[in-house]
Amino acid sequence: MLSRAVRYVVVPVAAPIFALIYALALAGTHLLFQAQPQATQNAWLAWTSTSLDSLSAHPTGSLLTSAFVTEDDPLPWVALALVALWSAVRVLDGGRRVPWRALALVIGVHVLATLASEGMLARRIALGDEPVSARQVIDVGPSYLVVSALVVVIVAGRRLERILCAAGFVVVAPSLFDGLDRWDVTAVGHATTVVLAAAVGLSCRPGLRRRDAAHSS
Repeated sequence: MLSRAVRYVVVPVAAPIFALIYALALAGTHLLFQAQPQATQNAWLAWTSTSLDSLSAHPTGSLLTSAFVTEDDPLPWVALALVALWSAVRVLDGGRRVPWRALALVIGVHVLATLASEGMLARRIALGDEPVSARQVIDVGPSYLVVSALVVVIVAGRRLERILCAAGFVVVAPSLFDGLDRWDVTAVGHATTVVLAAAVGLSCRPGLRRRDAAHSS
């Protein structure tokens, strides 16, 4: 019984490091962003945004950097990232020193949600439902990455982790899907994120349950 409790409380070193690195990078990038003059801020947003124009010009750069830039107060997302990524590593990677599964989840969902939402926008522009200027819409932020971690833990995590991540999801949920009825780019991306992360959680759950049962025996 004691060994089971110790395994549950003592988080593998990969989990806090992974979560802390991203949270500090997000906060640090925001501080650096805010220290720049407005013209530089606008240039940063234009380059890091996963807009259609940016994806056409430098897809790898915008996909890699957009999750570290936010125009809003980063503190709520920093707190959510710490909880979500810490929990996702515990759930998906257990005691692995390198959290490959959690990394694959957040990066894969971030990329796929971006491509789905921007692809939908490109189609709407082609059909004349959106102006051509929508190709330059600013689309940055940590939400696809953090929400994917929250959802996979809600679906496949242990009780405490699920409660914490569900609470975090409830806090941000009202803003995630605003504009979905109008095919808003960010709302479409969030809907895609939830579906993909839930599918990953459901597919992993049987194996995770067997792993936890083996560890508790």
